[in-house]
Amino acid sequence: TLAASLQTDTATPAGIQTPVTPVPATATLLPTLFHPTFSGEPPGGRIVFSCRIDGFDQICLMDADGNDLVRLTTAPATEFYASLTYDGEDILFSSRRGGPFQIYRMDLDGSDLEQISSGLGNLYAPELSPDGELIVFTVETGGRSNVWVMDRDGSDAHALTDTAGNGDPTWSPDGSR
Repeated sequence: TLAASLQTDTATPAGIQTPVTPVPATATLLPTLFHPTFSGEPPGGRIVFSCRIDGFDQICLMDADGNDLVRLTTAPATEFYASLTYDGEDILFSSRRGGPFQIYRMDLDGSDLEQISSGLGNLYAPELSPDGELIVFTVETGGRSNVWVMDRDGSDAHALTDTAGNGDPTWSPDGSR
């Protein structure tokens, strides 16, 4: 069952891929290990995160109180570094479904998936600026990682740093830093 696959880590040796049984993106996952309780009003909002299913990191979404857990991606590939856009409409994430890790965008319900980057190396940790104009992310090539930025549609990508060991960027709340 899908709930059982959340409880079992079925990691495989590097380079070996195991088939993933496709699960409709609308299937509801049941939290089986922990269900939080709150002394006051439960938190609001949604949380997007990586969930390990059938040996692959996938993108999942749940309410901030731990309810309504949903698996959004089903590719037989690692998909992680998910982030919600500030308007709450889209999810950005890294995936190697087509080779090197690239940045993808999808609607909050998992629909309208699109690749928005290509050809820069392995790309990780995308995050949309508060004004919705730019995506900051990490590019890894040749064992060196640096912080880059591009327009929301994937155009005009350029490096912000040029020394090894930079990564996992995030915007300040007002987008000025």
